[in-house]
Amino acid sequence: MSRVDLVIIGAGPAGLAAATEADDHGLEVVVLDEQWQPGGQIYRALESTPLQDRSVLGEDYWAGESLIRGFRDSGAEFRPGSTVWRIDREGTVCYRQQDRVAQVQGRALLVASGAMERSVPFTGWQLPGVMTAGAGQILLKSAGISAQDVVLAGAGPLLSLLAWQYVRAGVRPAAVVDLTPRINYLRALRQLPSAVAGWSYLKKGLALQAEVRRAGVPWLDGCSQLAAEGCQRLQAVTFSHRGQTRRLDTEHLMTHFGVIPNTNLLASVGADLHWDDSQHCWRPVRADGFRTTVPGIYAVGDGQGIFGARSAALSGALAVRQCLREFHWLDSVDEARDRQLMRDYQDDARVRPFLETLFLPPFDQLLTLDDEVVVCRCEEVTVAELKQACEAGARGVNQLKTYTRCGMGPCQGRQCGNAVSLLQARWLGEPVSQVGYYHARSPVVPVTFGELGNIQGHRPSSNT
Repeated sequence: MSRVDLVIIGAGPAGLAAATEADDHGLEVVVLDEQWQPGGQIYRALESTPLQDRSVLGEDYWAGESLIRGFRDSGAEFRPGSTVWRIDREGTVCYRQQDRVAQVQGRALLVASGAMERSVPFTGWQLPGVMTAGAGQILLKSAGISAQDVVLAGAGPLLSLLAWQYVRAGVRPAAVVDLTPRINYLRALRQLPSAVAGWSYLKKGLALQAEVRRAGVPWLDGCSQLAAEGCQRLQAVTFSHRGQTRRLDTEHLMTHFGVIPNTNLLASVGADLHWDDSQHCWRPVRADGFRTTVPGIYAVGDGQGIFGARSAALSGALAVRQCLREFHWLDSVDEARDRQLMRDYQDDARVRPFLETLFLPPFDQLLTLDDEVVVCRCEEVTVAELKQACEAGARGVNQLKTYTRCGMGPCQGRQCGNAVSLLQARWLGEPVSQVGYYHARSPVVPVTFGELGNIQGHRPSSNT
């Protein structure tokens, strides 16, 4: 098993910036990522996208070139195609790369696991033909594949961006079904300091919407009661618009309800999580700076809170500089640079209250579900089964898990965990923080017995 100064899990903006910063200070660095190219989700396939017209994906996408180039020019070791399935408190990381299973140990671990789309159950969401907007964007970036006559539905900035990218690619979506409550716009303006800082974001979003509308795409705002219909696969989308029920025939629906931190890996090693009422998600507790409650393990980027690509890169650099001080890897650290990075990070974060208020999904509406709606797709657990478990005395999501197997499937609750916390809190009339989040265990992704028995450099560990 190789041993290095710093192991970075994730090669998105935070991981790339952290690796470059660490290499600049002479640290031995290994970067693991399950994709074959660096960039994370936001800069997915930037080095190989078949879309040669740079205007299709937009300047924010191509802004990642300098970050990736700096990483490629550094001395950090990149191990692509590496799926991390276990970490422990001693800094050991177990990962699978093609058919090889190996370990690497770092004196410090930076977990830059990024964000994942918030899954919100609704009638028919498990039908083939229904997918997230993020998945649709990955297909566009990686392979230039787009869905014809797609309906885009939900609430959040990715909805506008994907619709705009489709239009730029010469594909006109059938409609954009915007579930953002109109009251959000008024509430967001009350965040005056944040609203001023967020004017450029709002202006950019309005410009994207305007171009989509000019292309003839119906933009239906103030919608509610989204549902997908079909027998073996998606056949139509229904929703309420201005007091009337609308139905659109389509074979493709892409939904977006914002993004949340991907916390399962941190939770599996015992890092504490807390419920963030502003971002409506579970986030790792930061004991000091970017250090989690587990000594030697740091959370950076959108994996520790949703702040966007620029903030993610800044957090990666800041966390490395925190490691330099805490591990005494340098006799002295440029404190002026530390202060400048922190000012930039705080300045970029000022817009968040505005954006979080503006794009807050209508949870009261979305969580009013029919009993037959499937919440856990892995184990096919319905709303009715979860309610029955609550009525039988289940308190907390981990008791719900025991009663119903909800969250016991291959995704280990990544897809349904956030929704189950919200639903049970609503039914019991308790704070989300009280009902808690699923206990995570290693392996956090499926691993075969053969792989477990052939770990290169295996040694027993006290962390289970």
